[in-house]
Amino acid sequence: MPAGPSTKKSTARGRSPESTPAGATPRDDDQRLAATGAEATAEVPAREDEPVATVPSGAEPGVEPEATAEAKPKAKRKPRGRARTKLGPEISLPVLVVDETALLPHMSIPFPIEDDESAMVIDRAMRTPSRLVLVLTERPVPPVSAAGDEGGPDPIRDGEFRELVADAVAETLAETLGVTLDAADRAEAELADSEDPAWTPDEAQPVEEYELAPVGVIAEVGQRIARPGGGHAHVILQGQARGVVTKILQEQPYVAARVRRQDDPVDAGTEGEAAMSAVLEQVETYISMLPNVPEEVLTMIRGVDEPGWLADLIAFSPEFSSEQRQELLEILDPVKRLRRLSVIVQKRLNVLNLRRQIQHEAQAGMDKQQREYFLREQMRAIQKELGDGSAEETLANELRQKIEAAGMPDLVKEKALIQVERLEQQHPFSPEIGVIRSYLEWLTELPWAIETADRLDLNEAAAILDRDHHGLEKVKERIIEYIAVRKLAGDKLRAPIICFVGPPGVGKTSLGRSIAEAIGRNYVRMSLGGVRDEAEIRGHRRTYVGAMPGRVVKSLRDAKSRNPVMVLDEIDKIGTDAFRGDPASALLEVLDPEQNNAFSDHYLEVPFDLSKVIFITTANMLEPIPPALRDRMEVIEVSGYTEIEKLAIARDFLLPKSLDSHGLTPEQLTVTDAALRTVIREYTSESGVRNLERELGALARKAARQFAGDDPPESKTIDAVDLVTYLGVPRYEFGLAEERDEVG
Repeated sequence: MPAGPSTKKSTARGRSPESTPAGATPRDDDQRLAATGAEATAEVPAREDEPVATVPSGAEPGVEPEATAEAKPKAKRKPRGRARTKLGPEISLPVLVVDETALLPHMSIPFPIEDDESAMVIDRAMRTPSRLVLVLTERPVPPVSAAGDEGGPDPIRDGEFRELVADAVAETLAETLGVTLDAADRAEAELADSEDPAWTPDEAQPVEEYELAPVGVIAEVGQRIARPGGGHAHVILQGQARGVVTKILQEQPYVAARVRRQDDPVDAGTEGEAAMSAVLEQVETYISMLPNVPEEVLTMIRGVDEPGWLADLIAFSPEFSSEQRQELLEILDPVKRLRRLSVIVQKRLNVLNLRRQIQHEAQAGMDKQQREYFLREQMRAIQKELGDGSAEETLANELRQKIEAAGMPDLVKEKALIQVERLEQQHPFSPEIGVIRSYLEWLTELPWAIETADRLDLNEAAAILDRDHHGLEKVKERIIEYIAVRKLAGDKLRAPIICFVGPPGVGKTSLGRSIAEAIGRNYVRMSLGGVRDEAEIRGHRRTYVGAMPGRVVKSLRDAKSRNPVMVLDEIDKIGTDAFRGDPASALLEVLDPEQNNAFSDHYLEVPFDLSKVIFITTANMLEPIPPALRDRMEVIEVSGYTEIEKLAIARDFLLPKSLDSHGLTPEQLTVTDAALRTVIREYTSESGVRNLERELGALARKAARQFAGDDPPESKTIDAVDLVTYLGVPRYEFGLAEERDEVG
């Protein structure tokens, strides 16, 4: 469709007469139209089979031109079974330029007279017998693409649905959660201002161009209404029909144009009735989803029996934007107008469905919280009437009973009771309840007064140590000495802090379990290999989310006694971290007999006595252990085993263990001492016995395969000559002479 004359505009349309330069009309300052006297023509976007007429410029407004230029008519098309748009005569009318499309045919609006141009247009219309004006919308000129075509993406069609969804989500958040996007925008703007960005010069702003729409509304000027207090006067504009601009007659002091009236047909036709029925169904669904809509609105819409009138009536709703109304105004075919209207209404329906879904989900969450709150309050009232107390009171009473039964020191007990009082004062939905309850549970689960009685029988303790380990006489002697002194001195003797140092596989870790069984104490093990955080030893402070006690307190809770045997394995493998502290330094308090009687964990923040705990640490080397920590421990070196010791360990400990784990009995499989000695000499080379245990396991697996076959033997004996068959070629040389004498 043709557009009216374009203009460049850098200021607002509203202006006072005093701001107009001398010798210029109000239209000159606005620069809306092209230079005066230039000839402008426009195509007539009416019927497809109607010729295009042009009118020369310079004609007086309100006067018919003497001659018009004839254009070649387009080929006529056959009718398609619906009524055609009525073509009215061309008339000359003053043009009332507006910023937004607010008026449609068959509708009436009050129009404020805010400037001299509008006043002149209204005055000219009221002096004519018909009292008609053309209400025409002024809009920005679409940008020119690289190919030279105007337009590009249609902002109405491409961005419309996204804007509708954004508006719906914003309204839903405002209704359900009391949040507006304007507040978020303001906060973001304040943040941006506070950052004080570097100053950058503004780029030259492009001059925005405007144009007049090709189709407007022919309206009758009605009653003039004066506002009290000297405000702007208003006139009532009654829309009559569409008006297609065919010629701009004048530009100053106001715009006048040659207009052809377009009246919609009264008869809808079959296609029009189908389109009306579909749109009515959509509108009924849309209105049913809106709150507080009077029934009279739907009744009025159902009373319209013309397709064009129905489309204009629905588009007159406040739900439609100015761009959408102008788009529908420029569609002259009523059926096509209804189809486009149906698309817009369907988008609105999709937005409403999404909005209703969001509201339902938000409301469901709020209803669940309110329901739980009311039920809890009712339960509280019922328990109060029955004398049972609330759930918080019941929990507090249970914790008080646990505190009394835990045997805590008076200082710890007083602090725990203070936390119980805090727990009773909390709101049922307060997150602090979980923090306080977890803290009190840790306090009540620790063995404050639980001890195990020591086994003071020296012979029985020695028998247990000999049963589990061969050799290691120095270690066994130290444990028997401790039991002997403990039997004589009682609690006067401090618990030893021993460090076993030796190569891998000599039984350092398993010694701790044997010592605990020999003394009759509970056993707990804590691996320190790879620990790099001080909080692993002393815990996190309760100010952090998800804070927990350290490993020492956790081990004591698992041991269920205050005097266990605690093995700190791989103490030489502790790491350090510049940001998370030094775990080795945190162990200084734990392993110092002068300090560990009042060990304080960061999470508990109360002292706990560790002086009755027997600490046994293990390490492969002493060099990585800090000197201050090494000084607090009694170091006992556990050397590697000799061949005779390995043979005894293999015969008395490892071989029976392997047979039992593989489902064999000593009667089924026998390994001679010569075979065991050969395995030790030629298939292993280590200080410990780990690889020896693996090789014996391989022998047991080979034998188990034979016993599980179709023709199992009654028994099997493995000698040294059979090892090549079972274990392969020997891996190490032992006692073999060299083929040639070597120098030295």
